[in-house]
Parts: sequence; C-alpha cells; structure tokens
Amino acid sequence: GLFRGAVEKDLDPYTALWRNGGAQSGTAGVSVSPRTAQKMLSPVYAACNLLSDTLAGVDLLLVQKQRQGGMVVVDDGDIPAALAGLTFLDKEVLFHDLALFGNGYAVIQRDPGGTLVQLLPLHQNRVGVTTEQGSRVLYHVQRYLDGPTEIMDSEGVLHLKYRVTEDRPEGVPPVMAAAEAVGNVQALQLFKNYFYSQGSSLSGTLNHPGRIKPEASKRLKTAWQEMYGTMTGKHKVAVLEEGLEFKPVNNGETAQDSQMVEQSMFSVREIARCYGVPAFLLQESADQNYSISEQAMRYFLIHSVRPWARRVESIMSHALLTREQILAGYTLRFDTDSALLAPGVETADYLSKMLNAGIYSPNECRNLVNKPDSAQGGMDENSIPVNLAPAGTEQEEPLADPEDLVI
Repeated sequence: GLFRGAVEKDLDPYTALWRNGGAQSGTAGVSVSPRTAQKMLSPVYAACNLLSDTLAGVDLLLVQKQRQGGMVVVDDGDIPAALAGLTFLDKEVLFHDLALFGNGYAVIQRDPGGTLVQLLPLHQNRVGVTTEQGSRVLYHVQRYLDGPTEIMDSEGVLHLKYRVTEDRPEGVPPVMAAAEAVGNVQALQLFKNYFYSQGSSLSGTLNHPGRIKPEASKRLKTAWQEMYGTMTGKHKVAVLEEGLEFKPVNNGETAQDSQMVEQSMFSVREIARCYGVPAFLLQESADQNYSISEQAMRYFLIHSVRPWARRVESIMSHALLTREQILAGYTLRFDTDSALLAPGVETADYLSKMLNAGIYSPNECRNLVNKPDSAQGGMDENSIPVNLAPAGTEQEEPLADPEDLVI
C-alpha cells in the first residue's frame, strides 16, 4: 500500500475506503466506486476527460477587480509565475482527479520568505486525509513513489473539492453522489458483456435416451459449454454420441429484443446528467442537430465548465492569496470568456464592434486573435466614432445671421 506502518493506522475508515477504491453497493447488485465506474463505463472516462482537458486548456489568470467594474490581468509577481509553470499535464492530473474522485491535490511550495515558488500536483492516491481534534485537517503526502510520507496542514496543500459532506473534509466523487444511477448503468454494462460472451438465454438442451449419473452429466455439461458455449465456439459442428440429441431453445432474445442500442444511449445520458455535460459531447449524438452545434458548445461552456471553473477559482484564490490581496480585489480567474466566441465571422463581428465602440484598441484586438502588436502609430489608442460625444457636452449650432439669409 501507499501508506505503511503508523501513518496507515492513523487514516480513518473513510479515507482508507476511498484510497482502496471506495466501493458502495447499490440495489442493482453491483459495487460502485470511482475506479470501477471509469474502468467499466466509457461515458465516465469521457466525461472526466472532457472536463479536465477543457479546464487544463484554458488560461488561469491572476486578475484584480476594478471599482468601476471589470477586471485587469496582473502579469507580474510570484503567483502568475507559479501558474505559468503548470504544464497542461499538471493541470490535467489535478482536474481529472477532481472530476473522478471529487478531490484534487497539489503541494504548495514556498521559499523561506513565504513567496510562492511552485505548485506540485499529486495523484489522489498519494494523499491521505485525517482530522485532528475534529477540526484541524492534516494531509499525509507521499511526493514520490516509495518516498517518505510527510504530514502537512492546509497551508502546504492545495485541496480542490467537489462538494463536501457534513462530517468529512474530503470532497464527494460525482459517481458516488449518484451511486444508484451509476450502479444501474454498471449492471446494464455487465449484462451486455455477458450477452455477447455467453448469450442471453439457454441455447438448447442435450437429451439422453437413458439415465446418466450426476458425475457424467456434469462432465458432459462442462465439456459442451467449453466447446460451444463461448464466442469462439459459435457455429461449430457438434458430434453427438451414445444417442444424445440436441434440441435448440429459441425464446426470441436477440440484441434487438434486449434493446442493446437503447440501453447504451440511456447509459450515456445517465452519466451525462451525473456530470452535467451535454450527452452529444460524450459521442451520443442521436438527437444532435449540427446546425445548432455552436449554441450547444456555448451552453456547455456556460452551464458545465463555468461552475467547475468557479469552484476551482474560489478554492485556489483562498489557498494562494493573502487576506490583504483578496480584500484588494485580487482573485484567480479562468479565461473562459474568450472560448465563448466561435472562430470566423462571429469573432470578427465581435472585435469590430468592440473596436468601434472604443472598448478595445487595434493592438488589443490583434492580441485576441494571437497576432503580435503592430508598430504603426496609434495602434494602442482607443477611439470612438466622431459622431459620438460624452453626455452633456453637446454643442448647439449657432443661429444663422439674418443678413446671410437668401430669400
């Protein structure tokens, strides 16, 4: 195991349960855990990958809220440098563990002066959680395989959580929050596996004209099953001896009768509901109309990705920023707004309107489409149309001189 000796004994049953797979039995008769759900159900694997890869691919920025509204990106300092040091794989590990296990961990490394140096993401099976005197949370961290176990408090560990329970400091895995629904999907998957490997019903009976002993009957059944009862034994020619007669039994149970396709679609939609993602992004596109795919992707970013992003932003801001920085309006923010624009005509129309309204300068528009600044003059200046002026500054046109009037 990861934790050995006294440290492993200190782990409470709840933490030990999740470290060992976290199984929970449901009414469907199968055990549900994050590991088994991901291993058995491709929609769980796809949903976790979809969320983690999307978040890992979006820039995480340090911003400061302005009194008049809006935010300004802060590029200098220890926190932006530490965030820039996170690779895509680092963030993917952190966010995938959060989506699957409900917990993502990273060691917070600071220098003796308290300056943030690095964030070191860890797989969740390298971290155990205990409580001291019912309130203080301690983390049993193993940074390297077969390395020593360190005991840290919340100042040294970034702990991302998906929801929490009343009596535990850990987050709740989404598949465990919906364990009954996930258990039903796992039961359907087990049925499909058995259907295609053994068949869903008794295929026939072997009849003998006389009586045979139980031992002989058992040997005959085993031999017949090994030869003809598997996928590789289908359509083989059987040779019968001693008056044996095979009578096929057909009760009409085919893949169509068992509604395999419908069950697969139901499984994908059930997992999609569990994670709050559109089913078509898990490759279940029966009802997807590609003419509205842009709106569907925008729905995914707003209603699926953004809640997960806000959860991560809040936890990381309180873990990495000081109280003074938070009161001064500093916070961490995923740049999800830029992903809401579809490339092409929609982006061009948006930037044109923002430029004409004086909100963006020409160089800022170029940067938003990954183009470098232009060296031409005036490209960093904001401008507004000449027919617009601030309210209250309108100038009245002078009245014409009567002598100038031509009758």
